[in-house]
Amino acid sequence: MELKLKLAKNNVALLGGLLIKGGTLRSWARAMQALGLTPEQHPLYVLPGTTANSDWGCLIAVRKEELPKEIGSYAYCQLVDDLLFIPTYTDLFPEIIAGELKRALLNTPHLLHPEIGLVKLDTPVNWADCLSVGAPQKKLIFPSPNPMSIPNRVRSFRIEALSPEELLNRLDQQIGSDEDLPEHRPLNMMEKAKLKLLQQFFSDDARGENGERPAEKLDAIRKMFGGVDDDWLERLEKEYNDLEERNKKEVERLLDMLKKDPKKGLQYAIPLDDKGTGRGFSGGFGGFTLSKRWGNFSLGRQGGGGFGGGGGVDLGNDFYRIREQYMKTAEELIRNGDFREAAFVYLKLLKNYRLAAETLERGGLYTEAASIYLKHLDDKRMAANCYEKANNLMEAIDLYKELKMFEKAGDLFLQLDNKEAAFLHYEMVVENYLGNFQYLKAGSLVKYKMDDLLRARDLFHQGWIENVDIYNCLNNYFNTFKEAEDFRLALRAIVKNENLTKKQYEVLVTALQVEFTKREESVASEIRDIAYAIISKQAKVNPQLIQNLRAFNPNDLELRRDLIIRKGGY
Repeated sequence: MELKLKLAKNNVALLGGLLIKGGTLRSWARAMQALGLTPEQHPLYVLPGTTANSDWGCLIAVRKEELPKEIGSYAYCQLVDDLLFIPTYTDLFPEIIAGELKRALLNTPHLLHPEIGLVKLDTPVNWADCLSVGAPQKKLIFPSPNPMSIPNRVRSFRIEALSPEELLNRLDQQIGSDEDLPEHRPLNMMEKAKLKLLQQFFSDDARGENGERPAEKLDAIRKMFGGVDDDWLERLEKEYNDLEERNKKEVERLLDMLKKDPKKGLQYAIPLDDKGTGRGFSGGFGGFTLSKRWGNFSLGRQGGGGFGGGGGVDLGNDFYRIREQYMKTAEELIRNGDFREAAFVYLKLLKNYRLAAETLERGGLYTEAASIYLKHLDDKRMAANCYEKANNLMEAIDLYKELKMFEKAGDLFLQLDNKEAAFLHYEMVVENYLGNFQYLKAGSLVKYKMDDLLRARDLFHQGWIENVDIYNCLNNYFNTFKEAEDFRLALRAIVKNENLTKKQYEVLVTALQVEFTKREESVASEIRDIAYAIISKQAKVNPQLIQNLRAFNPNDLELRRDLIIRKGGY
């Protein structure tokens, strides 16, 4: 029995080993170490070459569940009946029945490979015989005069981004095939006549309601163009398809490619813009000719693979059809997760820089998106946001500083564990707030980001004193006192001020209602007494304050009734 290999669409057996072509015993040992394989559990067999005293490479037997997922340039192999190793995506010919392989191979492992044939794997490498340990060498070790201490923990890390120009020029990804389309020869008169006749039988319009071709024309087609061979109909249909393809306009060919194979179609696409290209602006090219223009999806250079020169391309009304197909192609690429390719369509073909950047951002390609925001849109805010998402914090900080968004810059400096720089930028924000009398914002930043409670307390109190957003400032001022005694002293100091305005008294009573509900009973009792005193003192000039008494006596029904009667005017 002669065993042969044939190609298969899928593997027919479980994976059971790795093939390494070329190399030496030393390189194989390093490969095993890099792949996490051990000599004890994974035997290695040297494979002979096709010439005397040469090695083709090696095979490492590995159970399927122990196979590494990343194997670099090495190759997996299948294991048939736990006995015969064969390359992936191949099958045995003729088909082997159960037990026949063991009898044929004498129950000994073998490898069947198209380059070296059938190889018996009877003796794996004995690593103990291959390794030698030399005598230990004496080395003098001198301690460093200034030893470097190893930190106990990593406080921060950052990723440095390339410049926008450099990054965009490095975003090259090979696409499709390097083969150009076949030469597009226009049909001559005879070919056009033949195509017209064949269309009556092979075209979609010629099919009946059930999708079948017209039987009454079959015999005529056979007599006119057929032959005596059995496959004349299949041959004739292929010729029809070739004639149809050659009969298409260049624009139709491009649109078909974009629909059937977007990535390949993009290699032949032409940029569209609002400056003449693609709108019939005459300048040197004349009609549109289908040829490869892009060798890669470079988002940096304006040319992608040989397309250059001046002038325009006369597309006429086809401009809008191509533009619509470009949009559909980009949307399809996005649905398939090909965000970089979709961005290529927007950036290079449609010149829609905003959509290109947004597409890259949507696909998580934040650094690339930031480069387009900067280079083509001058949108520093969006670029900084993308750099921040990409953890390119220093690049984001530089942009935030240009935008005078110093609080954002301070936040990112804190992420880098640079507290000094963060506080320096926070201080710039605080000074700006104070220059605009925004004591609440200044105090909140100092309290929550600079962790300076005493200074924040002073800022909130200053807002209260100067009648700026007094309710929020007073409320936040009270919240800085956690201890009961400290709160008592602060409240007494405020009430002691005889120069409070009518509005301040109203706000103070309202704020005391909040404190009354959340402070402990002993403090709440004093708050009630102070509120009574304020309301009593202000009742003549501000009678509406009397209604606040019930907030300090929620269970006093008599007081509630009296206040209702007073409010009603009885």
